[in-house]
Amino acid sequence: MEYVAEYQQVARDYDLSPSQRFQYLRNLLRGDAMRLYLDKVQPYATSFTHAVDQVSAEYNSIVPQNRVKNYLKSYRMRTLMAEGMTETAALEQTYKTITKLAPQVPLSYQGDEHKVELLRKAVIGSPWATEPLSRIATNQLTFQQLYGELEAALPVRLHRDLWLHNRCPAFYSPVKGSMRDATPAPTSVARRTLADIRDPAGSTRSPSWAVSTSTVRAAS
Repeated sequence: MEYVAEYQQVARDYDLSPSQRFQYLRNLLRGDAMRLYLDKVQPYATSFTHAVDQVSAEYNSIVPQNRVKNYLKSYRMRTLMAEGMTETAALEQTYKTITKLAPQVPLSYQGDEHKVELLRKAVIGSPWATEPLSRIATNQLTFQQLYGELEAALPVRLHRDLWLHNRCPAFYSPVKGSMRDATPAPTSVARRTLADIRDPAGSTRSPSWAVSTSTVRAAS
């Protein structure tokens, strides 16, 4: 019954009366849930709330509630990425999964602070997430706010990776997001002149590992 909250919002938008909400509730159900509703709930329920409680008692008892809670606690974004998702898509899917399944955990775990903790655990270990996660306590971020900050941090990281990879591909690993072993570069890389190494503004820089063509030739 994870869609009840959305149904309630639609009902408020269309100003449905309590009896109309009760009448249209069956439209949410399919399969066994529909058969249960028609056979054991609708003939005896006296209100929308009563009907929802009866269906939830059958399909969302403490055992499945704890199963969902444990599933969300072990949910990790890196698992989605290992299956081929981009970081952006994996973050969005993580947010949607927590949003959808959070109403199915035990009531004591349905608070916003628990969703914040689930999202924190899901993305922890990702370098780009470090700064947004550090602001959870100081800024008292809500679940929605934390997702927004994580989402905003992604383009910054991806832009940085692309720029560094284009600037010095032999030394920067976009997969791990870190500089490779800064040992002397192979001759094919070392022959790059300083004119080839420029920042986005176009100014020439002289990194400590850069070796000019003349230096390589003199040493050979």
